[in-house]
Amino acid sequence: MVKRGVALLILLTVAGPLKAEVRSWVARNPVVAGETFQFTVEAENSIADAKPDLSALRGFEVVSRSVQNSTTIMNTQVTHSVRWIFTLVPHTAGEFTIPAIPVGIEQTKPFVLKVVSPGSQQSGEPSPVELETQLSHESVYPGQELLYTVRIIRSIKVENESLTPAEPFNTQVERSEPQTQIEMVEGRKVKVTKLHYLIYPKQSGELRLPSLRYQGEGLVGRSRDPFQNLRKRIYRQTPERTVTVKPLPAGQTGWWLPARQVKLARVWKPNPPQFRVGEPTTVELVINAEGVLPSQLPALELVVPTGIRAYPDTPASKKTLAKSGFRSEWKQSWALIPVRAGRFVLPEMRLHWWDTQHKRFRETVLPEQVFEVIPSGAPQPQVARMTSESAPATRPPPPATGPFWKWLAFASFGLWGVTLVWWGWSRRRKETPEEPETEAPPSNLRKASKKLLGACKANDDAKVRSVLLEWERLRHPQEHLQNLEDVVRLDPVLQKPVDELLQSRYGDTPESWEGAALLSAIEQLAKVPNPTNAKPPKPVLEPMVPL
Repeated sequence: MVKRGVALLILLTVAGPLKAEVRSWVARNPVVAGETFQFTVEAENSIADAKPDLSALRGFEVVSRSVQNSTTIMNTQVTHSVRWIFTLVPHTAGEFTIPAIPVGIEQTKPFVLKVVSPGSQQSGEPSPVELETQLSHESVYPGQELLYTVRIIRSIKVENESLTPAEPFNTQVERSEPQTQIEMVEGRKVKVTKLHYLIYPKQSGELRLPSLRYQGEGLVGRSRDPFQNLRKRIYRQTPERTVTVKPLPAGQTGWWLPARQVKLARVWKPNPPQFRVGEPTTVELVINAEGVLPSQLPALELVVPTGIRAYPDTPASKKTLAKSGFRSEWKQSWALIPVRAGRFVLPEMRLHWWDTQHKRFRETVLPEQVFEVIPSGAPQPQVARMTSESAPATRPPPPATGPFWKWLAFASFGLWGVTLVWWGWSRRRKETPEEPETEAPPSNLRKASKKLLGACKANDDAKVRSVLLEWERLRHPQEHLQNLEDVVRLDPVLQKPVDELLQSRYGDTPESWEGAALLSAIEQLAKVPNPTNAKPPKPVLEPMVPL
């Protein structure tokens, strides 16, 4: 064994260097666009560490590479061989020149490789995977919705699929969830996956939609192993698309809203609304638009007349995907509390927008709304009106005739006169009733004060709203207090704490209500005697002077 090794070493030393040779070839010609093939470069007796340079190879993507080394000895000649195997994939059809590939100081010979489209007659078989794309518009305005649809059509089972995302520069992109179904195409049953990319350009100019690259493993048959399938790596690429983004139309000022349709609504809760001094009524402004995202909708401001207090809630928005694109909604609620009775007007609202279908400016108008606010203790006028309208109509009886009816009428008038005389006499006999005690029982007032102070210390805003009105009614029994607005009118020191209380209930305040300010105001009121609870002084009669 040692002798053989020494002999081989001597032979390698004695043998002269052979001329280096390099060559290249492909496994088949033509090849199919989007499908892999092997490109081999082989070098014999090349310079050590020499590698092929593929920088001049255009139109092909290198998916993988491997290296094989071998040494052969024939007579006294020793041949070193290195083989580089590249897996390539072309993305477009056509004729391509495989250039001379340098390996060290040597290089291969160039040759022409033909690439055919998937499913063409030259490929010899239908394409197992196809990509289709569609654009909703060739030109749009900034912010206008552009629908880019991609269809992946497969005639074989494909696993481990992936698709590069569509991310054009300086745009906002939303992608729908993939929708897959079975279809019949030219008599073949195929599996089709549809994806929608909704693209919103941010500025005018030329918008380039880069190619989308697909890859997957197609199951093309079974190997000799019955438990293993033959797999084929499949690559596809969509063509690059270009869209023109036009400048904003002339005359555009203010908020830019390109949409297919825009609607405005004013929603009342309850509906129809009932306005009473001191009681809240909720109004909600709603924008519904097609072809825009919620972030593109403006925030509306509710203008309320003097005499109405408005407490805004947090605005909310949502979007839903339809066949034609996104439908977005924005809404915000306000709690309206009238502080006085009367007639009020909510002014009209106008929303300026660009109609992308008819390419012109439009205005959506929400008309003004007039409403009446009734005092806190008055019944609703609608109820009274319904009652009066629903009262049955009565007709006068027919005139009576005959002597019997005449005598009966005379008797009735006589009895009616006697009744009037008796009623007046009995009324004069009655004495004027004394004025009832207006001071609340001390025990009830003390109990209410204790409940109110405890609720303030516990920061219980719901309990404070009910107990505060009860406490003030006991302090002012001669007043007809209906709500907290009446309370503030009698005791102005409570104005600011009550506003904070209402804001925490109806307004857009993330912080919870703190009862310290109201507690301080109540303790301040408790120290001041309430003059309205004092009994009126009894009149002093002048002493009778004898005549």
